[in-house]
Amino acid sequence: MISEKDLLFKVSKISNEYQAIAKVTGLNFNIFEIAHINTDEVRLCRVLNELINPKGKHCLERLYLDLFLEIVLKISPEKLKLPAVEREKVVEGLRRIDICINDNSSEIPICIPIEVKINAGDQEAQLYDYAKKSHGFGGVKVYYLTKYGDKPSKDSRGNLKDSEIGCISWSEDILNWLNACICCSETISRAPIREILQQFKIIVQKFTETYKENEVMEIENLILENEDNCKNAEKIVFAYKLAKENTIKHLYNRLCSELPNHMREECGKDWWKISFGINNTISRQIVFEYEHLSLRTNHNPENENLNNEDSIIFDLKEKSYFELKKQEEELVKLCKDWIETMLIMETSNRSV
Repeated sequence: MISEKDLLFKVSKISNEYQAIAKVTGLNFNIFEIAHINTDEVRLCRVLNELINPKGKHCLERLYLDLFLEIVLKISPEKLKLPAVEREKVVEGLRRIDICINDNSSEIPICIPIEVKINAGDQEAQLYDYAKKSHGFGGVKVYYLTKYGDKPSKDSRGNLKDSEIGCISWSEDILNWLNACICCSETISRAPIREILQQFKIIVQKFTETYKENEVMEIENLILENEDNCKNAEKIVFAYKLAKENTIKHLYNRLCSELPNHMREECGKDWWKISFGINNTISRQIVFEYEHLSLRTNHNPENENLNNEDSIIFDLKEKSYFELKKQEEELVKLCKDWIETMLIMETSNRSV
């Protein structure tokens, strides 16, 4: 019978082998992840816009746009004679349509508005207002791009019918389009464009949870080899979740216990709030709220924002829990210093 320790050893061996391959091939180098824009809706929309723009710096004219029209929007490229792509078109209420595909060359001008979503929610009457700018096509008045092709909220769509909203997805439509772009001979012969498209595809697969690395598939096969492996994997997942929660809880408890008495007294007043929260979908946080200011200890030593005197923000990624444990002493001191600064500011404000 294989133990949990044996399973972890086998997983570690598989992981080390693939990490060695990644070092040789540069597979871990993804400019979107390095720049922390891998789920940034605004910036990824700009990349998408640049790719489908016939005047984009890829210098491939309408190649990617025609594929986009055909694969994503299900529109014949021949219907647009002189297409132009406009980013962040301003409409009523100073709202901005993420992408508009226009063609003013015919008697009836064409405008195809596209609203792009990754994690952001809908705004009231958002799609309804955008659809007013649509013209030149019957049927669909506005396209709504989300992770999985979800329908917009009632507040956003207003009186729009289902047939007037084109629900498209990153997980299928955009990935199918990117695959078609990557396979083009014009892309293959242009290494910089090809690599960016490949990296773009990977981050789309990751935020839509459709990315399956060979490493993950091999580990999956290992787990499914027998019943013991499945049971041990469940135990490991449960234990890892507890380990993560206990790591951040320990930091929170230690910080609270080490606060000097005068800080602890002040932190109990109405204008202070110390709370500990765990959000399983985003991150683990310790939040210190001082009126409208906040201190969020979500630690990632590579991404600290210490320039704003009103807050200290640590971005805690999954890989950083072990690092968080190692740097606990430093973090406790940093948090205590921040709270002390806020108290000094409060005392100064009271005396004015």
